Amino acid sequence: NDEVERAVKTVKNILTKEQDPTKALLAYRSTPLASGYSPAELLMGRKIKSTLPITHHI
Repeated sequence: NDEVERAVKTVKNILTKEQDPTKALLAYRSTPLASGYSPAELLMGRKIKSTLPITHHI
């Protein structure tokens, strides 16, 4: 439950800072979580196409 609340807080924070909500949500959905997979990968089982630079080494 804490993870969900943290995710909601993060999304709300992103949406208040970004003028284009589509780009903001794309950034959030393509950002890897602690598991190493992004929310989009967990949902769809594949990486999504994005204009954001991706690094596999953090």
